[in-house]
This record gives sequence, C-alpha cells and structure tokens, in this order.
Amino acid sequence: MADIKPPTTPPSQPETAAPTIQVAQKPPLVLPMPQPTVKPPQLPSRYRSDVFRNPPWQNKRRILFICHDGKPYGAQKSLELMLRHLPADQYHCFVSFGRSGPFYDQLSELPNVTTLRHQRMMWVKHSQRNSLKRLGDRLSLLLNVNRVFPLLETCQQFKIDLIHTNSLVSMEGALTAKILGIPHIWHIREWFEEYNPRFQLTLGDALTKQMVHLLSSQVVCVSDIVRRQFHPWVEQDPGRYRVLYNSVDTEKLIPTPQPPNLEAPLQLAYFGRISDGKRFGDIIDALIHLKAFYPYEFPFKLWVYGEYIDERYRQHLELVISRHQLQPYVVFCGYQNDIGACMVGKDLVVLPSTNESFGRSIIEGMAAGIPILAAQSGGPTELFQSGHHGFFFKPKDPHDLAQQLIHIEHHRQQLADMRSNVVARAKKVFDVSVQQHQLQALYDELLTRSPVF
Repeated sequence: MADIKPPTTPPSQPETAAPTIQVAQKPPLVLPMPQPTVKPPQLPSRYRSDVFRNPPWQNKRRILFICHDGKPYGAQKSLELMLRHLPADQYHCFVSFGRSGPFYDQLSELPNVTTLRHQRMMWVKHSQRNSLKRLGDRLSLLLNVNRVFPLLETCQQFKIDLIHTNSLVSMEGALTAKILGIPHIWHIREWFEEYNPRFQLTLGDALTKQMVHLLSSQVVCVSDIVRRQFHPWVEQDPGRYRVLYNSVDTEKLIPTPQPPNLEAPLQLAYFGRISDGKRFGDIIDALIHLKAFYPYEFPFKLWVYGEYIDERYRQHLELVISRHQLQPYVVFCGYQNDIGACMVGKDLVVLPSTNESFGRSIIEGMAAGIPILAAQSGGPTELFQSGHHGFFFKPKDPHDLAQQLIHIEHHRQQLADMRSNVVARAKKVFDVSVQQHQLQALYDELLTRSPVF
C-alpha cells in the first residue's frame, strides 16, 4: 500500500471574517527627563542650609540694591549706613554686587542683608574716550543686554518688591525693574556736568538723562546741584526728583575736645583717592607756596588718608615732594577704616576736588568737630557756610588755597570757635536718623503701589 502523505497546503475553507481581537495599547514609554534647575544666586553660608525652609525675608519688604563695586568708596559707605539703620523687622535687603571686594564680605555680616553677585552693564567709563572707543562702548552695552536675565530670575525667586540702584555707573537694575514692572529708585551720586576725564557717559549727557528719567520711579540726588543737572526733565516732572543728603552716624564720630595749641603745627587732613581727578596736587602746590612764605618754622602738617589709583601719578608726586623737601610735612597713611581715629588731633579737613557731587569727608569732619576748607565748587557749597563752619577757596587755585591757610593759621581761635558750629550742623542735617526717616517715607510711598509677596 502506498504511503499517504499529508497535503502540503491546507484544504480550502470558506472565507469568514476574522474575529477582531482587542489588544490593550500600552502607553508609550517615557523616560523621566532631568528638570532644568535654576541655580540660585550665591548666598551667605548661614542661609544655604535653610534658605527656603524659614527664610529671614519672610513677611518683610524685599529690596534689591544694585551695587556696582565691592570697594569701600563713598557710595558704598553711604549704602552701608542705609542698610544698618533700616528696620530689620520690616525690610530685608538683597545687595547684588557687579564686582567683588572687601565691601561684599563686610555687608555679608549684617543680619538683614543677603549678598549676591551679578554682571554689570556699564554705561560709564573711567578713562578718556575718543570717537572709536565710544562707538565700541555703545556696541558693548547693546551686546550685554542679556545680563539682566540673571537679575530677572533673582527678582522672581526672592519676590523682590523694589530695586534701588546705588549709583549711575551701571544700568542693569533699572532695566530689570522696568521689565518686571516694579518700582525703581536711581540713586544719583555723580555730578557729570563738571568735566571729568575719568567719568565718561557712553550714551552722552542728553540720552543718559532721558534714560534715567524713563527708567526710574524716583530719582534720588545727593545734592541740589546733582538734581539741577537733569534739565529739562526735572522741570517737567519735579516730583520725580528729590534731594537726599548722604548721612553720617554722629553717635560714632564723637568730637574730641581739643584746646587750641597756638605753638603746634596746624594739622590738615585729606580723605579720598589720591589722583589728579581729585586735584590732590593742588594741596601739594599750596604747601610749596607756603614753604616760601615760612622759610624757617613751617606751621602745617598734612595727613593723607587714601590710596593711589595711578602709579605714574604717585611717582610724580613723590618727585615733587622730594624736590621741595616736603617729606617731613606730608604723611601718607593709606586707606583707613576707622575714620573717627583719623580725625583725632586734626584741625582742618581739606577738600580740593572741583567735581564733587557731595563730599563725604566734609560731613565726617563736621561730625567729628573739625572745620572744613574746600574748593567752592559742586556739592560742598551746599553743605556748610563759609566763616561759620569753615572756609572756601577758589577752585583750581593753589595760591588762593595757600592764602586761606595763612589766614587760618593767623586766626586759630576762630577755627576753635567753629567746632561747636560744625557738630551742631552735622547732627541737625546729616545724621543718619534724618536720612532714614526720609528714605523709609519714600519706600512706603512706592511700595504701597505693589503688594507684599
């Protein structure tokens, strides 16, 4: 029997509809993507472990101060006084630095201050600029607009209520406030109408004034002469511009009783940067004139508290001082933190600069009971009355400065009688309590327009 093989193909069957089988669709496999994290601004170590659990700024007004530099110059000293005397139970202050320095660490120690860092948008240059450099400065300013983005994140992260820019030098704080729609105070400490080769406005005077006006809820000026330079905007909206003098803590700068000593040399003190822009050389030139007038007993001694910013200028001064044999009468002490200690034993504070918007050493000297001898120019003309709190001399005139010193040396009792006058004026006009009262009123006025987060 033959083998029966199975068919190689299945027998044909009638076509029927294939049953529909429901297959459960699995959701697509989605791998968890790493979430982008916004790196918070650098905080002091005491905040990093508990920064969001119980932040010290909770239920307080939050003000972001824009500080362009971390070196302890006049603007930074004024800012420190403001921060120290703002009520810690009402305000928390975030201070963002465009450049680090010792002032950064100094403020980090304050309990109501959080220090941060950012990149500056500089629209003021501290050197002579030709047309080509000015064009490059403007292009650089345009390319650096993105530097406001980290500040925007900072303001959103900490729910900032108000931005207070501490100087005209940089503009990133003003742009940030404008984008977020929060109040902005521009604190103008510069007098740029008086020509200063080390203070060059990238956008020029007219456009700079217009930008300050448009980007500020309030423009705070350290003197009336600073306020008046914002013509014509100050006439169009005078309520936006107000004068707020710099302050001094009169409780720390306590006058030291000094009976007049008619035999000892007259002790002169200079505070500030040692530079041609500050016209420090006018004092040296005046001493040269006086050296010829007093060939035997030289009745003056100059104490210099400050640092050089130009090595060539330092070498030039040293050569002049050596050539005229002034070494015994000029003492360079460098920068000093303890201003009160520097004031002890001094008879006169000398300020030769012609482009000062205010003159911080003037009010510090007055608080310490020391009369003033200053160039009759800029902000100092508002701070004291000649013959009552000190004396003025003609700007850029070392010979007139020498003549004033001769007069003062011959009338030392008049100088001694001024001590009580300068202390009284410092307490009445320039004490930090006076400034804080005005500043808090300004904050309250602006912050009522925006809610507390």
